[in-house]
Amino acid sequence: LFVVDSLGKPYVLPMGRDLTVGRKHPDSNVDVQLVSTITSSNHGKFIYDDSDDSYYYVDNNSLNGTFINGKKLEPLTKEYIDKVLS
Repeated sequence: LFVVDSLGKPYVLPMGRDLTVGRKHPDSNVDVQLVSTITSSNHGKFIYDDSDDSYYYVDNNSLNGTFINGKKLEPLTKEYIDKVLS
C-alpha cells in the first residue's frame, strides 16, 4: 500500500492487515504517523479486505476530514481507495 500525505510525503505500508492513521506525537499508538497539524490523533483506518487483496479507508469523524480523489469522505463510511489525501 502506497500512501501520500497532504504535504506530499510518501509512505509504503505493509499489506495484509488493518492500519490506523493519526497525527505523530509522543503518546501516539497508530501505525501511520503523519506530521501534520490538520491530522487528528486518531484520524482514520485502512481496512484490509482479503477477499480481493484491497484496502478501504474509514475516517474516524476527524475534524478536518479525509479526501479521496478530491472528494471529502463521509465520516465512518467505508470507501475503496486508490488515492487518499488527509
